[in-house]
Amino acid sequence: MIVAKNVGFGIAGKMLLNPVSIEFKRSELVVILGPNGAGKSTLIQLLAGYLDPTVGNVSYHQQDLKDWKTNSLAKNRAYLHQQSNVFGSFTVQEIVEMGRFPHDESHEELQRITVDTLIELKLFPKRNQSYQTLSGGEQQRVQFARAIIQLETENRTANPEKVLFLDEPLNNLDLHYQYSLMEQAQQKIIKQGGIVIAVLHDINMAYAFADRIIIVKNGHVVVDNTTELALEPEILESIFDIGIQKNQVGNEIFFSMCPRKSENKYVQLNKQFSNQ
Repeated sequence: MIVAKNVGFGIAGKMLLNPVSIEFKRSELVVILGPNGAGKSTLIQLLAGYLDPTVGNVSYHQQDLKDWKTNSLAKNRAYLHQQSNVFGSFTVQEIVEMGRFPHDESHEELQRITVDTLIELKLFPKRNQSYQTLSGGEQQRVQFARAIIQLETENRTANPEKVLFLDEPLNNLDLHYQYSLMEQAQQKIIKQGGIVIAVLHDINMAYAFADRIIIVKNGHVVVDNTTELALEPEILESIFDIGIQKNQVGNEIFFSMCPRKSENKYVQLNKQFSNQ
């Protein structure tokens, strides 16, 4: 379990994230939504320990984050950044293997776990390719593999203490790999009793995968609820300042954007004047 008590962050007297208390339970996939600059990345970095809170504290499994030993924390917490800069001519397999640095294991065991992961994530054919020659989406998939393998136990048994942070993980990915990444996060982390906390922009992806939704706006957590209750069109419209419809075709539910009524009138006036 992750517990954030009255945690907030500010710079030069300005609060980027106002104090908030939140808990995250095992086997829970939580998605953080919100407009650009709302404080989503600040929140996830505070929860992961990459930012020191101005106020409050964060604990993992009843132990203050500051009290965790670096190596133990690295075995239980992995973070996929929005963008990962890599310098040097590393191969795909070498980048993925970096996720195993916290683990004390033989070379044979390292190779076995790495190859298994590359096969599972459909990266094995590119294992010897230079990371720098990959497309942005391919690099994102490699970094995801590195994060996943970091949390694997030596015997690949369930580790309910593991936490995976995904900060806008779907950047540069095509639709197939967007779904594949989220499904792998469920399979590798959630089904083993761990926690996934992800910053997303896609409401439909959030609806498809999240057990719970947190919405941040103007540095405040304004919504923290189950997916069904959080993703009401009226709530989303007030957050994103655009018309949002919830649609159902058969058993499938999806969201679509549309102009608000006031915007429709504005568009009609524009068309009227443009035709004169």
